[in-house]
Amino acid sequence: MFKSCSSPNSDINTKFTPSEGTTIFGVLNDPPCDPDDTTYAFLDGASAQNQDIGYPTFSLGTEVEEILYVGLFSRFFCTVQNSTLSRNLLYVDGVRNNGRNWNPGPAWFWAPDYFPLNPNTGLPWTQDQVEGVGADAIDYAGCRGIVEAGSQLRWSIQYLCVVHRENETGRIIKTIAQPIKTSIVTDIS
Repeated sequence: MFKSCSSPNSDINTKFTPSEGTTIFGVLNDPPCDPDDTTYAFLDGASAQNQDIGYPTFSLGTEVEEILYVGLFSRFFCTVQNSTLSRNLLYVDGVRNNGRNWNPGPAWFWAPDYFPLNPNTGLPWTQDQVEGVGADAIDYAGCRGIVEAGSQLRWSIQYLCVVHRENETGRIIKTIAQPIKTSIVTDIS
């Protein structure tokens, strides 16, 4: 299995506040294996907002046999237990698709969501769709936060992942887009 990483390139909107700097995607810039929870985007109490960030277009190559799933992974924290709700968002051809609801507490945790089928069509993903070509293609991703008064939701990382099988070798390949400035390819089969 191969893992390749690249960086998102924009804030689609600015509904959360970065803990430092001026961009949201700029504070979500940690590699998945080594998150730095000292920088994050946050949403303060008595608020409900969608924060969306852009990702670069995937380029999977010519050996794709089957897209196994699209995954979206975030890391959340809440200053007061049971006072927030968060979820990952995946936008496909302009339609917002919700991941499951998470109720974070006062410890950082991973919130994964898997989309084995294209949520707009109910069919397996095509290579064009995950590469941003044509109808029902991946547009961008984000986070939904609902916070009660007196609490704060923190979001320290998000990355988008596509897992697919190669034609000739049958190897499973994982391609990741995340807020980092480098590309990494690793064989993990």
